[in-house]
Order: sequence, then structure tokens, then C-alpha cells
Amino acid sequence: MKKIDLQNINIEDIKKREGSLFNFKENAKRYWKIYKQRSDSQNQEFKEKLAQYSPLTKYVTVMYVILFCAGFFSYFYTIPSLKENITIRGNIIAQTQNIKSLKSDLNTLEAMSSSVAQLHNTIKQVKKIAPEEAHEEDIILTIEKLLSKNGIAPPKQFSWAQEKNMNINTPQLRQNFQIYSYTFFSDGTKKQIFDFMSDLRKNMRILDIKSFKTTPKDASSEGEPILKFSISLWAYNLYPDEI
Repeated sequence: MKKIDLQNINIEDIKKREGSLFNFKENAKRYWKIYKQRSDSQNQEFKEKLAQYSPLTKYVTVMYVILFCAGFFSYFYTIPSLKENITIRGNIIAQTQNIKSLKSDLNTLEAMSSSVAQLHNTIKQVKKIAPEEAHEEDIILTIEKLLSKNGIAPPKQFSWAQEKNMNINTPQLRQNFQIYSYTFFSDGTKKQIFDFMSDLRKNMRILDIKSFKTTPKDASSEGEPILKFSISLWAYNLYPDEI
């Protein structure tokens, strides 16, 4: 153990050391006081600056902060909704295209319906011209009506029959139509007979004159000769499976 030589201790050195230690403590206290005063002054300055702003500015600032936070959080919640909206919009566009396609199909169907209606009317006209059934009584009534219109007495003799073994040069006519022959006799002047034949050609039902014969009979009250005539007609009927 090292022994301290009390005789060689320098009193002045001891005083200097004690003085320097004392000065360090004093300096530390002084620096802490300055730091505290500066921190307090800075806080007071911040409070004074904050007090300078109006309540409206503070309110607007707070609202900006709230809106920013709300927008930040709502962004993550609205992304699925946006995707769903995009999907719905795509579906709406697809449905719109489907509607346009259906509208086009509807227009096509309407055009086809109009064509079918025209075809139906045409078939009705064809059946008036050449019905599927003979209806001999209708032919006789038509002939009597046209004779009466032109002042000719009703036929004194009338006959009809289906022409089965006739020689027809048009194969399509023979294949698609049944042909009935009507023959009748009556009396009339030349003018009456010609007017009757003209009306016969204008009739809706096709009645083709296949033969026509006249023989003199008597003179009328006006001096015009009365002719006895016979006419043979062909009427056409469609086979039931043709239309």
C-alpha cells in the first residue's frame, strides 16, 4: 500500500483542485437554468403564434386533417365498390348490346311477319281464282248472274264434268290443277252475248272459254236477230296439297 507523505503535500494544489470542481458544478447549474429558460421561452412563443390564428382557421385546419384521414381510410373501402361498379357497368353494356341484337331480330321478325301476311293474302287471292274444291254451284250462280246482268235469260240446259283424260300441252297445269268443264245453252243478241263474254273474262274466278257456238233463232222486237248459243268453259281447282 502506497503511503502518503503528509510533509510533501502542496496545499495550493489542493485548493486549485477544489476550486475547479466547484466551478464545474456551478457551470452545470448555470447551463441547465439557461436551457430551461430557453425551452420555456420557445413554448411560450409557440403558444403566442398559435393564439394569433383565428378560430375559423383552426376549424378549417382541423377539417382538412379530418377529411384527409377520412379519404385515406375510405380509399381502401371504396376499391371493392369501384370494382363492383365496373362489373355492373360491364353487365349493363352487355345487356344493352343484347337489347340491340334483340331489337334487330325483332325488326327481322316483323319484316318476316309482313312477308307472311302478304303471302297469306296472295294465297287467299289464288284460292279465289282457283279454289281447292270445285264448288259447282258457285260457278253456276256466277254464270247466271253475269247472264242476267246483260239481259240474257238463265241457261236452259247446264252440264259439268271433271276433265280427267284431256290432252293438255302444259304439264305444270295438268300436275297442279283439277279442271272442270261447264257447258250451257241460252239465247241472246250479239251485243248481249259479247258483253257477257267480256264480263266473264273480268271475273275473279278464272273461267276459260274453250268453245263457243251460235245459231240464228228469231228476230227481236227491235229487229236485231236472236242467237242461240252454247259455251263450254274450263274452271280450275288447286289440288289440296299445292298450297
